Amino acid sequence: MSILSNLLSVWPRPSAYKASQLATAMPTWQVGTPTYPSRGFEPNVREGYGRNELIYACIAYKANSASQARMVVRRESNGEELEQHPLQQLIDRPNPFMTQFDLVSLTTIFLDCAGRACWEKVRSASGAVVQLWPLRPDWLHPIRDAKRFMVAYEYAVPGMNPVRIDARDVLEVKLWNPLDLYGALAPVTVASRVAAVDNSATDFIKLTFEHGGVPMGVLSSKQNLTETQVESIRTRWRQRYGGFRNWADPAVLDADATYQRAGLTFRELGFDILDARSEARICAVLDVPPILVGAKVGLDRATYSNYAEARAAFWQDGQIPRLRRIADEFTTDLASEFGVGIEVDWDLSEVPALQEDAGVVWERAGKAYQRGGITKNEYRKVMGLDAVPDGDEFRAPAPSPFAQPTDEDTDSDGDTDEEPPDAEPGAKAMVKADTDAPDDADRRQRERALEDDMTAFFAAELERLREELRSGSA
Repeated sequence: MSILSNLLSVWPRPSAYKASQLATAMPTWQVGTPTYPSRGFEPNVREGYGRNELIYACIAYKANSASQARMVVRRESNGEELEQHPLQQLIDRPNPFMTQFDLVSLTTIFLDCAGRACWEKVRSASGAVVQLWPLRPDWLHPIRDAKRFMVAYEYAVPGMNPVRIDARDVLEVKLWNPLDLYGALAPVTVASRVAAVDNSATDFIKLTFEHGGVPMGVLSSKQNLTETQVESIRTRWRQRYGGFRNWADPAVLDADATYQRAGLTFRELGFDILDARSEARICAVLDVPPILVGAKVGLDRATYSNYAEARAAFWQDGQIPRLRRIADEFTTDLASEFGVGIEVDWDLSEVPALQEDAGVVWERAGKAYQRGGITKNEYRKVMGLDAVPDGDEFRAPAPSPFAQPTDEDTDSDGDTDEEPPDAEPGAKAMVKADTDAPDDADRRQRERALEDDMTAFFAAELERLREELRSGSA
């Protein structure tokens, strides 16, 4: 906790806004009191993130994949990236022990486990923000105010006196709780019930392997057994057949003893159905397609195309909106500390799931070149090749096989012009567009002309076919 933050909290700062009187209305006895979450952050971490394999896998996948995007500072007017801006340096190195990856990853983990991620702004002697440090969400409580919504936070570390932190010295990103505007709703809290079922099923299997006996059932005898004899038989049976190491041993019974199976097998208990139900619900709450984290409910229908589509959907429908929420809070609460006209954004150019398949790009570029849509050098650039001296040329599109010879194509002797027999197979004439490389306007004009010619050709063919059909019917 920064000393400067504690000192500054003594003097109230004037508010630049007036909160809604209805939205901030509350009972008088709650004014100036801290708020506490209904379900703890610590149980979510211990029982969910730290104990349930699927919850951990989903949160870790989201946190790690976020590193593929880079948080950048841009100029609002033109989107120019400001690589040397002090805010960019702060984001890249929030404190001496953390990097941008740690900043984004920890924010993601806090959002899933607590519904809020809180960072303290550590200021220099001049009041500039020079460091960001994470705060435990369950120890940080908003101090409510009926007029200004919130004036400060109380940071209560167990065993220490609470510390008051001014609201402007805390950067908070949260998932809103519609029943409590001061609180948050964590996805792990929502998934806690189904996670408890999943954890209990795992515990049951473990206990069965440790203490179960095969066969599972009831031993009965025609003799009247005393309590001591019953306990002795039960103990010897457990010692002889208890545990998975003794399950394969055959059981030996006396002549007057019988066995009746009472327990259910794993198949009869329906563990496959329970697992699929739990996996589907946990992945739905945490917004991660099951196939991406190796969940059985996703692998049952896994193909390469399904995996690629799931990766793209994960980013487009879930991860990008999550990153946008973080960027918006950083712009509002942090970028404003560094002046006006700047914003925090994300560079998604290196995210593999959002990149178009190279084969598709090359195929499209090849077709565009063959049809005269792009020059040779533009095609070579897409292929990752260097430009060539004669590359600023368009390839003439191949003539339509249905096109009729024109007067310009017919010689004086009535023969049509054809390529010489010794011409390279498939060769087409190269047409020089201009002395210099064509501009976009020239290219668009050529494309529109080609589109008009093709439209006219197919319209004429359609009319000709209609005439033939009418003539035949007559």
